[in-house]
Amino acid sequence: MRPRTDPPEIGAFEASQETMERIIGTIELGTVVVYKLIDLRFLLKLMTANPANAFAQLVHFLTASFLAISMGLTETSSFEGMLIEFCDLIAILV
Repeated sequence: MRPRTDPPEIGAFEASQETMERIIGTIELGTVVVYKLIDLRFLLKLMTANPANAFAQLVHFLTASFLAISMGLTETSSFEGMLIEFCDLIAILV
């Protein structure tokens, strides 16, 4: 005879606990990727990276929608050619 296995735990929406953990893990991964892209955007601006570069354009394009709400909140400061966008830092903190 085979040993009986316990039925999977069922949540409020009839999804197993394992499925919920996978969904939560995917959401957390997506959040970390967005935060890291915003960090990278801030560093590229700080290092005065060439805005015509394809990689810099990709990072700028991918993060534009996440930063749209904080754009214009503060002015972009510059110091000896380095751009400091405080909206990036605000988005990271929020």
